[in-house]
Amino acid sequence: LMPANIYNQANCMTVVVGKKASQTGKVLLAHNEDDYTHAKVKHQFVPAADWPEGTLLPAEEGKTRIPQVRHTLAYSWIQVTGPDGGLTTSDCFLNEKGVCVVSDSSCGSREDAEDPSLCKDGIVYELRRAVAERAQSAGDAMKIACDLIDRYGYASAGRIYFFADSEEAFMLQIVRGKMYAGCRIPDDAVAIMPNHYTIHSLHGLQNAVYQDDLIKRAIDKGWYRLGTADWSDFDFAKAYQDPKTYRHPENTLRQKYATEMLLRQPWSMEADGFPPYVKVNQPIGLDDLIAVMSAHYEGTDADIRFGPGASPHDTSVRRICTGTTVESTIYEFTDNARTTTAWTAFGRPCELMFIPLHPLCGEIEGLESCEDPFGAARTHFEKKPFNTCHKDGVWQIMQDFQNRIEFKYAERIDSVRRMNSAALNYF
Repeated sequence: LMPANIYNQANCMTVVVGKKASQTGKVLLAHNEDDYTHAKVKHQFVPAADWPEGTLLPAEEGKTRIPQVRHTLAYSWIQVTGPDGGLTTSDCFLNEKGVCVVSDSSCGSREDAEDPSLCKDGIVYELRRAVAERAQSAGDAMKIACDLIDRYGYASAGRIYFFADSEEAFMLQIVRGKMYAGCRIPDDAVAIMPNHYTIHSLHGLQNAVYQDDLIKRAIDKGWYRLGTADWSDFDFAKAYQDPKTYRHPENTLRQKYATEMLLRQPWSMEADGFPPYVKVNQPIGLDDLIAVMSAHYEGTDADIRFGPGASPHDTSVRRICTGTTVESTIYEFTDNARTTTAWTAFGRPCELMFIPLHPLCGEIEGLESCEDPFGAARTHFEKKPFNTCHKDGVWQIMQDFQNRIEFKYAERIDSVRRMNSAALNYF
């Protein structure tokens, strides 16, 4: 049986490591993609292109279609499709300039869908695609995203985006409409993002971005009462997070345990809180990120198991690796975008090996893709027959394997992990 809170389990997890906090000397980005529906994943390479004047990007029904630029960059596209068509907030991109974009849900904001005065026809999906097609660097991606929101508004209740390249990374925490707060992730820090806003004070952030009226709106709505003349006591997360999900255990536990694993020391939720990033005390590597993205709070009171095989997935406790995890990717950036490695587990990362892909080198044999990537991008939101039916190939083989392991999880997981570790050493 699936727990009552399964929808909230269908939200992603991202960890970003600054270049001075990384064992490689370059940025690392890890992302678990979690979705609430049966999903099909395709990996495709989209070439650079020139577009006629007047071309508009495709958008979800009822959302604004924005003008296409004349020239778009080549990019790797991880496309996630559900029964009713392409999902709106699930796709990941890595472009030919080495710029990556991924996102996590914020589990709602105070700017909810029930308020008729809020933005309904702005952009959602187009933000990530526009960044992938246009951004020359992670900093440029941040600027593009902010400019698009300032102009068109964001039409979903809330979302957190990460933009990264080999040298730097940025996070942008968006509220429906034209409200957001963002910053650069320091080179010597790691950002750990479950599904809640983590920016609190607007003071002390690197390259901070936010609207001039961000605090005024919170005051006008009664979400913040001015306490200090320099508004240093303003807390963005507390003001704008949906109160039902503010400091919810599904998010706080993931941030706490991931922080403890990466810092190798205890972390107090009461004393240390839930910051946007933390300084590391020793460099973080690929093995560390695999361990975090595969974690279920093993050895703690929060590791509750039940059912056939004593699996940690789909329980009442939200894990980092959970039943709704459709894929896990760790981007190991290099100065040459073509040699950037996308270490990919084609399903739940605790049960599957991470395979090194170089997605900017072209189509990957054994993975399903589209013969016409531009056509796929144009019709991404259309409902088609067999939308979630996978052809025989690597992705479906991995899905079948993890599903078999699930029923004998406690019995088999140790041997599976030894096998996956040996495979990683081989690569």
